[in-house]
Amino acid sequence: MAKTLDKIVDSICKPVVANLPFFLTCSVLLLPHVISGFFNDVADGFVVNRFSYSIYVLLFNTAEVLALAYLLCVLLSGMKWPVMKVLLYAFIFTVFGINMFLRASFGTLFTENIMLLVVETTPKETQEFFQTFAFRPVSQMVFVILLVLILLLVAIEKWYQKRAAVLWPKAVREVFAVFILSILCISVIETTHFVNGFRNTTLSAFENFCDTPKESRIDYIRRMICNAYFLFLWNDESQSAVVATENALSESSSPVADDSLSIVVVIGESFIKSHASVYGYPQNTMPLMAKEQAQGRLILFDNVVTTSDRTSIALRNFFSFNSVGDNERWLGSPFFPALFKASGYDVYFWDNQYDKNTSKSFDFTLNAYLHHPTVSQLSYDAGNERSFTYDADLIDDFAKSCQQPLSRHDKNTLYMFHLMGQHFDTEERYPHTAAFCHFTADSIKLQADYLTQAKKAEIASYDNAVYYNDYVLGKIVSLYKDRDAILLFFSDHGEHIYDVSDVAGRIKPISKMTPAEVTRYYDIPLMFWISDKYRRRHPDMVSLIDNCKRKPLMSDNLCHLLAYIAHIKTKWYRPERNVLSSDYQCPPRIIENTVNYDKTTTNNP
Repeated sequence: MAKTLDKIVDSICKPVVANLPFFLTCSVLLLPHVISGFFNDVADGFVVNRFSYSIYVLLFNTAEVLALAYLLCVLLSGMKWPVMKVLLYAFIFTVFGINMFLRASFGTLFTENIMLLVVETTPKETQEFFQTFAFRPVSQMVFVILLVLILLLVAIEKWYQKRAAVLWPKAVREVFAVFILSILCISVIETTHFVNGFRNTTLSAFENFCDTPKESRIDYIRRMICNAYFLFLWNDESQSAVVATENALSESSSPVADDSLSIVVVIGESFIKSHASVYGYPQNTMPLMAKEQAQGRLILFDNVVTTSDRTSIALRNFFSFNSVGDNERWLGSPFFPALFKASGYDVYFWDNQYDKNTSKSFDFTLNAYLHHPTVSQLSYDAGNERSFTYDADLIDDFAKSCQQPLSRHDKNTLYMFHLMGQHFDTEERYPHTAAFCHFTADSIKLQADYLTQAKKAEIASYDNAVYYNDYVLGKIVSLYKDRDAILLFFSDHGEHIYDVSDVAGRIKPISKMTPAEVTRYYDIPLMFWISDKYRRRHPDMVSLIDNCKRKPLMSDNLCHLLAYIAHIKTKWYRPERNVLSSDYQCPPRIIENTVNYDKTTTNNP
């Protein structure tokens, strides 16, 4: 029995005994992104992610890296081909070097966006890139680090081959065998989960899979595999969406008669409706909009739900004429701003989340859709060239860039603004001046056992972001106060900041949320601001909007409401999906493609 166990131990240890330097190099070079996520949580005080979950992510993703390194050692031992080790070393160092260079130069890793750029880059552009970056100090630092590591590795390989037998006594081999078996067992669980993720054949489903902390902190190799599959899905679906828009524009349509109507769409971010004073929040977070409401210019809808707590999914559904509750996918319907433009509207889009160098998959998919070259050409007359630290600067840039369109009063126009709003980290969403540091931890009256002063300070920071958002809305309103204008403000999704449980941020899958948490994440504000001139010219429309403010609605069907207000005539308009229509029938409000919101939140306090 003892001999049998010894043979098993020797068999398990043999691949690493023969290739220990490779095992350690592979493990160390693939682990940085896994470990950095954990230390980011440490730096944040484990506010967004619970400590136990951070440890869990670190443990299981580290086990996966070690298991991968072990299996590559098994491959090397089985093939006994020295060139294979050189090739694997070259691959591991290349992956590490690329990510180190991208991190040092651009603050990102090898993302879907980077992969897309590589695919689309011409030889000339590649040459120009190397000429630009190859001799910069950061690049030279990366080259030097890689060279030092390679030289060190060569020395270690030579040293190890002479001492391998001494370094592996029986006791060490036994302990290592148990360690490897434990790692492999954990890895089986994680590998099964990882492989199952590729059964998601839709972009939204795979995006949700990749956006969990566990999958966003995987090692460089698995990350690149995810990027490749993600890009495959995105290319397939985005092309379908573009074709749907092109086909819709090829159909005959009746241009809207020349008029002076200004329709303004403002899209917020991570806005918890229950933190808005106009919706009853005890802190005065929206004094400017409260003033507009008191003067009869603001109408609030109070039963509106988003399709997803992910920005890209929610907004892809908003911008397309599909209905999630009717099992329709966004990619089969046209992009509604393109239909506005085809009907004679001028369309302007200022987007403060437009980031060409994003490292987030969900930002990539949204940017790549909203700013797809074909979509942009078909939809927009003008847009911003860059993003801004604060949303008010985006509005100032728009006002400066569009002085001529704003001065015209003889043209139908659609203006769209996409804000950073209350996106985490909320402390970065408002200037830290006396004007906007309005709330402190002492301002928060919410009582719960889990609330510390530090957590109340986070809530106060969120409320300051809402207060600043109100200021931004005030700036936008001021641009249209003398026009025939109607403004619609809604948020892509909600958020949670210790409101009903000891959780901040979107770290829970919907299956783990309580009904009360669901409302915070998926209830969204919908506000109509109406200029005095619009009220005088369109009293019936104003009365209709006011009469429908209690009806249930989902953000994916807002485009039908907008088409109705704009008098757009298209076969894609469906009166039964327009909350202002007498034919309106609210489809099932399905969130995250699987959950019926109204059934989930029934009897929710």
